[in-house]
Amino acid sequence: MTFRKKYKFESGGNTQLDVLEEVKDIASKEIRLPLSPKTPLRLSNSDDLFEMNYELLDVLNDQIKNLIYTEPGERLCFPNFYTSLKNVISRNDNLNSAIDNIANQIKNVITAYAPGIILNDVSAEYSEVYQKKYNIPVALVTVNYSFFEQVALYNNKPSAIGSFNDTIKRNASLQIKIGLNN
Repeated sequence: MTFRKKYKFESGGNTQLDVLEEVKDIASKEIRLPLSPKTPLRLSNSDDLFEMNYELLDVLNDQIKNLIYTEPGERLCFPNFYTSLKNVISRNDNLNSAIDNIANQIKNVITAYAPGIILNDVSAEYSEVYQKKYNIPVALVTVNYSFFEQVALYNNKPSAIGSFNDTIKRNASLQIKIGLNN
């Protein structure tokens, strides 16, 4: 006499709807991955070694600041990767031409070295408030720009599991103070 083994399939796996619910739960949780270290580099108090940028906007603002504050000769392999803003007053007779020079230099360096940034407007103006505060002429520079960000959109239909990407255009503005040495 042979004995047959009996199997129960009650916990034999997940249905397609169960898997879809798990995917929705995972997709709904915000996962923050670091994109780049903040500059200037600073040690972090969290699990990361350095303080990190988690948003694309913060990364782009850091990149624009680095482009603007790079001095001639700092990047050895890129001789045109700079703005020479430090002594802009000494090269110009008056403050208005210095302000125009600043805006033009910033436009040129962003256009040449930041292809992912669509430059809408760069404006610079003399700030009396900051001159009184710092005792040197200060230009207040506003950089208005756009960029494209890829976002994940999740499909909520039970018959289709997964995600697809979409690209959206975002606008941003960055304001920087530049001290003008005599």
